[in-house]
Amino acid sequence: MAIVTAVILVSVSVLVWVSVRQLLLVNTDSALLSVAHSEEVNYTGAGRMPSRPSQGIPSALELASAKGYRMFGAIVGQNGRIVAQSNSKSPQDSTTLTDALRQTGTVPRFAFATYSHMPVRMVTYRVRGGIKSHVTAVMAAISLRPYLRSLNALLVVLTATTIFGTAFSALISRYVARILTAPLVQIADEARKTEAITPGYRISANFADADLCDVANALNTMLSRRDAAYEQVNELLEIQSQFSADASHELRSPLSNLTGMFEVALRRERLASEYREVIREGLVEIRRLTSVTNDLLTLARSDANQLHLQIDTYDIADLASESCNAFKSRAEFKGITIERQLDSVLLPCDNLRIREVIDNLLDNAVRLAPAGTKITVGTCQLPGYGSLWVEDNGPGLSEGELHLVFRRFYRSDRSRSRDSGGSGLGLAICHAIAEAHGGNLSAAHVAPTGARFTLNLPSIELQHAAPY
Repeated sequence: MAIVTAVILVSVSVLVWVSVRQLLLVNTDSALLSVAHSEEVNYTGAGRMPSRPSQGIPSALELASAKGYRMFGAIVGQNGRIVAQSNSKSPQDSTTLTDALRQTGTVPRFAFATYSHMPVRMVTYRVRGGIKSHVTAVMAAISLRPYLRSLNALLVVLTATTIFGTAFSALISRYVARILTAPLVQIADEARKTEAITPGYRISANFADADLCDVANALNTMLSRRDAAYEQVNELLEIQSQFSADASHELRSPLSNLTGMFEVALRRERLASEYREVIREGLVEIRRLTSVTNDLLTLARSDANQLHLQIDTYDIADLASESCNAFKSRAEFKGITIERQLDSVLLPCDNLRIREVIDNLLDNAVRLAPAGTKITVGTCQLPGYGSLWVEDNGPGLSEGELHLVFRRFYRSDRSRSRDSGGSGLGLAICHAIAEAHGGNLSAAHVAPTGARFTLNLPSIELQHAAPY
């Protein structure tokens, strides 16, 4: 703002100085021409002739209309010589005046000149009919020193006005800017504080200006998103840390078992049957290790969107029936009945992956359901999608476990799950398979005890399911 004010003041000062200079020059020229005409009339009207013409000395010319000013005048006679002038001058000055008068015409000619080492404004012109009046040309000049003093004084005033005006404008601008930007400075200070303040800190939006309130609210929205991202990152880091610990444990357990069995077997000579037993037990651990490794590979492919699906149209009721037949003997051994409520539902899906989901849900149900209970497996067609559910009368899930049950390596009863061979990755894999099909897998508690897992798949093959 101060720079703009300075430019405006300088522009106005230059315009004023040029205008005043031109006005003074016009007034000076007008007055100077009036003096020249007056002296011409006074000289010719009085019938005066040059004094002592034989000696060539001009007569004295009194500039009556130039009182109070330092003015000069000269009149040229018929012979081209100066016959009258305001005061005696040196021959050099007379010659200069003569040359100026000879060069002029009948139209008044104004010019700047130096007269007796003094800057002057001069007017010269030839007199019409000068032969009759014995006058051929007239010159009048006025000193420019008062004119220049006035312009210099104006220049000093304008320069001082510009300087003080710019300085005053700078001070006012700074003061006004500090007042106007005080809320922004406050917002910036509070925003900087958020770097060292725990999540949840918000910037005060109590400003009279609605725009500043919008800025503060926008920053608070950004802080809310930052806090949400911060919490999400912390949660992901915690999950990753837990996942790494659980994966290490799951992989270390069978390796430790294998190491122990082989070390014991090698301590002494054994029978072939004993070695076969050690190899059989080792094979069980190797299969467990292979299962965990395959599950981890499946989840890694799912995270990288590389879980390839062979999509075709299948009746998920048939897939569910095949799975029920596979678990029938195991369920009857525990005294558990598998009840089927299967309606034909044709869906585009990867039959092997969906069968894997059903087998995993049935395996959990048979493993956790108490003896003498039943497990219900059902399918139905709903608008836009098909649904499959597995319901048991086992220990069920608490409200806090409903959103954790699909987390990797999560177990509602860790010791029992490990003893029964579970790795805690089954439901996570099932959830990934459901999402790869464009569907979802959800869990719910069934009163009084039990859990219900529901798989919903879209009836129409989604475009984004193909790349998996």
